[in-house]
Amino acid sequence: MKSHIAFFLEFVAIVPFHGIQASIPKLPVAFWPFDDANLGNDVSGNGHHGVLYNISLAPGPYGDDRALGFSAADGSYIMIPNNGGLDVRNRFTLVFLMFPESNALQTLFEYRVIHRYGLHVMQHPTGTSFWTNVVENPSLREHPIELKNAFTLNTWHKAFVRYDYDSGNLDIGVSTLARPLTVGNTANIGSISASTSGTLDLGRRMIYPNRYQGRLACVQLFGTPLSLREVEDALARCKPEYKQDRMLHKWPTTSLIPSPAVVHHVASLIHCSAKCLRATCRNLAYRRENGTCLLGHGFGLKEVEDSGFVVFGDVP
Repeated sequence: MKSHIAFFLEFVAIVPFHGIQASIPKLPVAFWPFDDANLGNDVSGNGHHGVLYNISLAPGPYGDDRALGFSAADGSYIMIPNNGGLDVRNRFTLVFLMFPESNALQTLFEYRVIHRYGLHVMQHPTGTSFWTNVVENPSLREHPIELKNAFTLNTWHKAFVRYDYDSGNLDIGVSTLARPLTVGNTANIGSISASTSGTLDLGRRMIYPNRYQGRLACVQLFGTPLSLREVEDALARCKPEYKQDRMLHKWPTTSLIPSPAVVHHVASLIHCSAKCLRATCRNLAYRRENGTCLLGHGFGLKEVEDSGFVVFGDVP
């Protein structure tokens, strides 16, 4: 198998450069759409599949699409084994869609480590507050952060938790689907190692009766801190137009082009973008939307001009 570097050099050799700067979308460690096509399966290609216990299909965030529903019963949860690939201790972003159906104190996510709980995300101390507790490894020191009045019952929300070892900042944010995400609260907890080595449970805590009642969809875990734009792009992958891609697990596990990189005039791909039809060129796909060519797979609005210029990453 060719190395990614070798593939990149081969790719560059056939394409002239035009000096436009680019940023490559960050790829998830795990991506659980929690829809009817995938249930608890991870579609990132990394194999972090979940085991469902008394979980039901429920109406999802985008019309006919589905989500997974939790009943708040002791046996209603999802368990995701962790072979080390979900251990994102120093840098991470967790993004998800949620539909709370109870104002009780309840658990959304918890890393279950030996003799102790690890990083956990909850509706705490009431169902309207978004609360994250980063448990430090190995000292077990706890770093909680809360965003009050974050949730409305029976409403879909976007949410994220982000930690950056370099800055020491722990950020959380929540919004309804129609509103852009913002950082709701920030705490500087220093440069630590979070306890994320154990099994990841969704909907329950092992030693507390704080079960989740509601729905979850589009859960993604990244091993790096994402920008707010990148979080929105990640959540866009769960819109109905990308369902076929999710079913085919089309997201690559690694990027073929380093970031930052140079975007070039892609002469060899013009046949894919000139008519702006949905087509696949190597690991890229294009589609037409409102008369503009866009890079598919939910990686945000990456413009593909009919001239053949391709813009990866953010566009103004």
